[in-house]
Amino acid sequence: MYHFSDEALTTQNYQRCLERLIKTSSHEIGHMFSCLHCTHAVCVLNGSNSLPESDLKPNRLCSECLHKLQWNLGFDIGQRNANLVAFFKQHGLLEDLLLAEKDKPLLGREN
Repeated sequence: MYHFSDEALTTQNYQRCLERLIKTSSHEIGHMFSCLHCTHAVCVLNGSNSLPESDLKPNRLCSECLHKLQWNLGFDIGQRNANLVAFFKQHGLLEDLLLAEKDKPLLGREN
């Protein structure tokens, strides 16, 4: 986690560090399940060459990458999004929460 903080980890920079850790982990786990770098849309699977560049992309799969991963793993997309909403709320990741909330009606989970 130290790599993802700009300085010593504190309560003030913890969330930025957590966001970076989740983005990088999500990106690399996507590769583990045969997803390549995304060129379809702005996506967590876009390549990046630095932390500032990574900070610009959302912690979110585009619809194409989401469906590739879902095909590979067979999970319920709506339930996955509901779990992400709960996680983002619990950890105060407000930007990610807003995106996940926005996706709810598109993914079949309104609650």
